[in-house]
Amino acid sequence: MEAGLSRGALAKIWASEDGAHTVDQPPVLQVTDLRPLAPERCPPLFRMALSDGVRSVLGILPASFNHLVTDSALGRGTVLRLLEYTCTTVLNRRIFIFIQFKIVQTDFKLTEYGVGTQLSSTALRPAKKKRSANNIAYAEYCEESHFACQGIEADPMRKTVAQINAENWICLDQEEFIIVKATPTFVDKENICYTACPLVVNGKQCRMEVSSSEEGWWHCNRCNQSFVTCDYRYKILLELKDSTGTTYATASKQAGEDIFGRSAMELYRMKCEEKDCAQFDNIVRGVLFHNFLFKIKFPKCTIVKAGKVNPSTESRCLLREIHELKESSGSTKVCRTSVGSRIGFSYLEAQQRVSNVIRDPYGMRRCDTWDLVSQTGSNSM
Repeated sequence: MEAGLSRGALAKIWASEDGAHTVDQPPVLQVTDLRPLAPERCPPLFRMALSDGVRSVLGILPASFNHLVTDSALGRGTVLRLLEYTCTTVLNRRIFIFIQFKIVQTDFKLTEYGVGTQLSSTALRPAKKKRSANNIAYAEYCEESHFACQGIEADPMRKTVAQINAENWICLDQEEFIIVKATPTFVDKENICYTACPLVVNGKQCRMEVSSSEEGWWHCNRCNQSFVTCDYRYKILLELKDSTGTTYATASKQAGEDIFGRSAMELYRMKCEEKDCAQFDNIVRGVLFHNFLFKIKFPKCTIVKAGKVNPSTESRCLLREIHELKESSGSTKVCRTSVGSRIGFSYLEAQQRVSNVIRDPYGMRRCDTWDLVSQTGSNSM
């Protein structure tokens, strides 16, 4: 037997303002996923996904309802009426807490939305297009990767901040990597790093935060050992912006060194031991409002690698996108594109300019009729 869900009801809930809400006409929803947020947490806290047959919303189940999960009264497939919920926006993400609901039935089967296959961006590579004699030189010129990524089979997808927020990447069930071109506009200078356990077992460092004792030793609760010295690791919150929006991410050890050009220990000693706050502030300010390419791991939203933007590579990226649009669309179609909006001309103009791009004797690309650096063009639409 399938549930008669209140189709479309979650759209109104998703659009509701922050705060507590009592639902006047409680919608009939189905639990499509229920799992603990952190298995080691005591008492456990569960993440619950509710669906109305059209879309689903992720939220948190209060600990007071844990007995329903333990007694198998609440689980995947359970149909309920949502009576009350709260909504909060944190770091541009919507967080729901399902405060009160009434269970209608527990033995409904999950509503089918079609058979799908879960794909990973790190396991697939786009099929190579058949090259023609006319575009072989251009294709060879543009085959440079956006980002050098080691240890994965295919390059991560490149997204804008608006796409990250809209696609709710923080709620993924498996690890995924994406590339974001963004500008750091804020750095949390108060909590730039933490003291970590230096113990290495089987080639892997513990990295658990350690506390200092009165004797000057560092104790790790996970390893239950004390050490004379500790490790310092980056764990710094950054506000990232691009032309589409704002998001937040935490930089890890390698990413912090890529961004600041110094180890976490150097900055810690500069700030806390040497008290050279002026130099410390100069280093932090030096990374603000500069473009970086960030490799971010989701769902934890952790920056694992960062690098300064190479203008030459970015120009090639724009040319590649224009070239792909030129091949996939008709020559008479005039429209605004993401590429055109970034560099200031319409798609038809982009086609005309790209057709005049040639290679000079030094192996560089130049445009006879349009200077992409010094001119922005005029908006045609």
